Amino acid sequence: MLAVASVHFCADSTADEVKVKTVNTDSADSLSVDGTVPFVDLNNKILFQLIASEIALQRQEAGAAYRTYLNLAEETKDPRIAKRAVEIAVAANAQKEFQKASAVWLKLAPDNRRAQEAYIQSFLSTGEFGRITALTKNYLSQSKDIPATISKLSSAIPPGKNPKSALAFFKAVCAGYENLPQTKLGLARLEALSGNFKAAKKYAEAAFKEDRSADAAFILASLSVKEDPQKAKDILSSYLKDHADQNKIRDAYTQLLAQTNDKDGLVSLAKQYANDPNYVLSLALILIQTGHPQEAHNSLDNFISKYKDREGQQDNLSRAYLLLSDLAIGRKDFSAALRYTQQVKGNLVPSAQLQTANIYSRQGENEKALASLKDIRSDDPVIKEDIALFEARLVSQIHGEKAAFSLLQQASLANPSSKTIHYETAMMAERLDDLKNTEKHLKEAINLDPNFANAYNALGYTLLERTKRLKEAAKYINRAYELEPDNPFILDSKGWLEFKRKKYKAAVNFLSEALKLSEEEDIYMHLIEAYWVKGDKAEALESYKKALSLWPNSVELPELKKRLRLP
Repeated sequence: MLAVASVHFCADSTADEVKVKTVNTDSADSLSVDGTVPFVDLNNKILFQLIASEIALQRQEAGAAYRTYLNLAEETKDPRIAKRAVEIAVAANAQKEFQKASAVWLKLAPDNRRAQEAYIQSFLSTGEFGRITALTKNYLSQSKDIPATISKLSSAIPPGKNPKSALAFFKAVCAGYENLPQTKLGLARLEALSGNFKAAKKYAEAAFKEDRSADAAFILASLSVKEDPQKAKDILSSYLKDHADQNKIRDAYTQLLAQTNDKDGLVSLAKQYANDPNYVLSLALILIQTGHPQEAHNSLDNFISKYKDREGQQDNLSRAYLLLSDLAIGRKDFSAALRYTQQVKGNLVPSAQLQTANIYSRQGENEKALASLKDIRSDDPVIKEDIALFEARLVSQIHGEKAAFSLLQQASLANPSSKTIHYETAMMAERLDDLKNTEKHLKEAINLDPNFANAYNALGYTLLERTKRLKEAAKYINRAYELEPDNPFILDSKGWLEFKRKKYKAAVNFLSEALKLSEEEDIYMHLIEAYWVKGDKAEALESYKKALSLWPNSVELPELKKRLRLP
């Protein structure tokens, strides 16, 4: 890692000054321009800077360490130090610094293939293909395994960076190697990214014909699935017959079967891979999700029969029993669901206890459900969070929202790192008209997760409706919109914010978009009012009639009609 770790010290070096011998080496990573490590005076100043940089890294101060290493690399002309600067930039995901450090490394060691590779990668990541075309072509020509290098290069080109330029770059670099299947496969991928699906499929078919690799099968099936899903299935299933160990193909085939709701194909896979317990359990879950509970039940029964007496399968058997319990709940056979949870052992016992509480709750036996939760013992933060939220819901139903709020406050103190508990505490406080605690817990949730869009939205909307702090409300709502612009509830808040600002056209636009994504009564009510105030009376009345047809027993809609004086 660090150049200091590999330097060779003179036997007669003193504490004041340490000399580094010039060392010939076969390692490409440490070669300078002429094939030697440069003669470096590793004096106290340089040594101190290197050690201080490593300490800075341990303190998560990557920027300081990077700058020191890069400056020392330029000062000493030692490519090893430049390499360390590259490593730091990559670890910190600092793109500009990665480019600069790799440029220094390449300058100090132009024949070093890893330095060349780093420099190429730094510009591939940004889509600046013109700056590396000549170097990449030379890098490829010097490769000991050109097909493998072409495959690696194709995979390294990011999908969203100038696809047409990427295609031109790849063609230029691979000129002279067009007949290799790896080149054709790379062209298939890049043509597809450029929107040239006909050409992409042609290249993929040629590549697959010449080299029946997993990547070729995967890409050809991906390009076939839209026009001919059955052909895509045939490609993947045929490949699996000869290459059953190719999990990438197996998983792609599984996903395609799930998307096309191919029950028989999924059941067949469960039989084919019966010796892979994790996969069989995943298939059972997919069968449940795609609406085939009986097939899932049969698969799980077979799984239990196969593995019940085998060592090391306790957790997998417990997972199977929990899935069977879910299926029993789905058909409202609660006694069977309870029997399955009682079979769970080991690490999943807390999950089974949660399931038991859920079963009691679904039968309306909330006191029993609450008692079941009290019995759970777990240090797993996810389980503890689930217990707290479930318990609050039950207490709300049994003893009311004030009691539930008190419980959630205690839970937020016991689980201070749970953004979800803070969020739910805030929502309960809002229902109790406790604005102070609503704001407090939403801000705690945001501090825990600066990208928690729903928390920003809830805080912004609360301030918008309950206070006169319009600018502050706008800040939170706009941040939520930046994070999730397609969230209908956030779009509703954006629309209502614009309404409060008297920007009625913008309000209608946002609210209309929200309604396209989710038909909610509150969104309809906001849109009706926005239309009415804007002067679009016909649209307001039409929206009101549509909303009333969806919610004929609504209390709020007639009140809105009365307040707006709709005809």
